[in-house]
Amino acid sequence: MLSWLRKSSRARKLSPRAKQALFRNAFDYAPIGMALVRPDGAFVRVNPAFCHMLGYAEPELLGKNFQTLSYAPDFGEGFTDIKALLSGTNTHYSGEKRYVHKSGELIWVMLSVTLVRDYRGHPDYFIAHIVDMRQQKASEQGLKRVQRQLEYKVRERTHELASTNLALKATNHRLEQLAQYDALSGLSNRRELLKFMAYQLQEARRYHIDWCVIMMDIDYFKQINDQYGHIAGDNAVKAVGEILKSCVRETDMASRYGGDEFCLVFPHTTLPNARVIAEKIYKRIKTRAIAGDSGQSFHITCSIGLAEWRFEVASVEQMLSLADKALYLAKSKGRNAIAALLDT
Repeated sequence: MLSWLRKSSRARKLSPRAKQALFRNAFDYAPIGMALVRPDGAFVRVNPAFCHMLGYAEPELLGKNFQTLSYAPDFGEGFTDIKALLSGTNTHYSGEKRYVHKSGELIWVMLSVTLVRDYRGHPDYFIAHIVDMRQQKASEQGLKRVQRQLEYKVRERTHELASTNLALKATNHRLEQLAQYDALSGLSNRRELLKFMAYQLQEARRYHIDWCVIMMDIDYFKQINDQYGHIAGDNAVKAVGEILKSCVRETDMASRYGGDEFCLVFPHTTLPNARVIAEKIYKRIKTRAIAGDSGQSFHITCSIGLAEWRFEVASVEQMLSLADKALYLAKSKGRNAIAALLDT
């Protein structure tokens, strides 16, 4: 195409009138808005595309200027660029701008401006190219809406996941509690007790560490259930659990061995020290009031057996057997008593 134009221009020189006609046709039939504007902002000429873009007839636009078409909050924008063109600092500028349609609608456009000077170099007029960006802005707004919706869904999903994780953690914690603790007494369960005793036995045989076990149960527990009700029996177990937890150190273990029977393990503890703890437990249980099913209160007693580890004890079962024998000894004294195997 360019080569054809060159050949055509060489073949014949265009007359000034033909040149004017060529420019006029290019101006009038341009698919984008075009305008010739005086340095003071008044329109000298506008093309049909620009008129259609803003909803004005050509005579209406020629009575206006760029400033009156601009959206008021954007009125001051572009002045610096215009000054740069007039001073010769820049040869052109472009940027997004908002104009007001005749109907009042805001129209986003891409404005490109070039300054034409006269033969003396003085500013003569601006050539403005205006591209309608309504469709592009509508697409951008649509994309932004989709983005906001996606962001909202992501936040919502993140919140759901966070809530699910919290619920999962709570469930896992609850499962851990169920796996390690007795639900009624709040003490460690029998499985945890046996694991703890196995560890203490291993450490004791390796380093010759003293440790003791207390085996105890509630006296006449069946009669309590029969006389005061099963809720009263549960209350008795809960009360003993609370007392035992208050009497042990963090390094000790208090557990519900089964039914109304409890077992305590005391690492780094000799028999005399274990007896002091047993007497403390014994007194607290005797003075603790328990609520019955009908609202009445009653008191309970307990039998306690103490056993101290000996080097010849090589298994957890043997250690439990020693403590159980001590408990049997306390019961043989008429219950409501504390006994150790060395007492015999």
